[in-house]
Amino acid sequence: MAKVLAWLQYLRTIVLAFRVIAFEKTDEAALVAWGALTILVAAVTFTYTAAAGGAALLGMGVLWFGIRGWARRNRCRLVRTADRVEFADIDTAADAYRQGFTVGVVLRRMETEDVKRTGEYDEALMAESRWFFVVSAPGKTRIVPCERIVGIEIDMEGDNVWDH
Repeated sequence: MAKVLAWLQYLRTIVLAFRVIAFEKTDEAALVAWGALTILVAAVTFTYTAAAGGAALLGMGVLWFGIRGWARRNRCRLVRTADRVEFADIDTAADAYRQGFTVGVVLRRMETEDVKRTGEYDEALMAESRWFFVVSAPGKTRIVPCERIVGIEIDMEGDNVWDH
């Protein structure tokens, strides 16, 4: 039973690593997935005729731009509750030389309507974002739009299967 738990923990770790990579390298991850599907479709259609294979490659190439846009729009779905995230801190002083970044823990996901009800976020800035997260950062809890999140860190402490 311990070996099965170890394998399940290993698979969970791999899935979490792929999620972090897909968040930070969205275009590249979408290209790898779409490229694999394109190769499969092209291989099947080239067995019929070269013209069908060429048309399939051309069609898959044109569809790539739609898939890339879809991946960029849905990037925020990769952030989960209890993830540690690094986000751009707009509370940095205006005279600061560099943009500040802060690390916090995601408490929950919020949609635009929920953020409007809280009144804690400027409505003019809300038009550019669709997803928001309540993040517990050092000092206070903040509402952070997804576009300001630059990275995900998954806290694996306490999840070690060998400690049991």
